Amino acid sequence: MKSKKADWFEVAVRYLGQDGNGLFKTVTEQYVAEGATYAEVEERIVKEITGFGGTNISIKSIRQASFAEFVCTEDEVDEKLFKAKVQLVALDENSGKEKRTGIVYLVQAADIDVARNYIKRLYSDSMADYELVQLVETPFVEVVQNEQ
Repeated sequence: MKSKKADWFEVAVRYLGQDGNGLFKTVTEQYVAEGATYAEVEERIVKEITGFGGTNISIKSIRQASFAEFVCTEDEVDEKLFKAKVQLVALDENSGKEKRTGIVYLVQAADIDVARNYIKRLYSDSMADYELVQLVETPFVEVVQNEQ
C-alpha cells in the first residue's frame, strides 16, 4: 500500500466501446486522472480510452477532485475506489478546545472493510488522533496516473 499526493481531476467521458459480446455501444464512465492542467488531463484520458479501442470520445466534464491523496495497492483484487473523509483531531493550546482538520482520500480496495483497514494502516505510525467520518464507494472506474 502506498499513498500518492498529486493534483487529481474527476473526468466524465462518453465513448463508443465494444462490450463482452463484441457489440458496440455508447458508454459514459467516470475516471480520476492525475495532471497539472485540464488540457493535460483531457489528453491523458483520450489516450487511455483510445488505447483499449474506444472511439467517438467526448469529454463531458472535468473538475478538480475533492481529494488530494490516492491510497493505492498492487493487489489485483483491489478494484473498487472509495472516498474516505478523515478528521484529524488536535487540541488548541490557547483555548483548550478540540480543533478538527478534514482530509479526503481516494482509496483503492476490494471492499469497504479493506478500505477501512487501509486508512487504519495509513495512520498506524502517526501520532495524530484521527476519526474516519465517512467511507463510500465511488462511481470511478479507473485512476489514470502520470507515467513514472
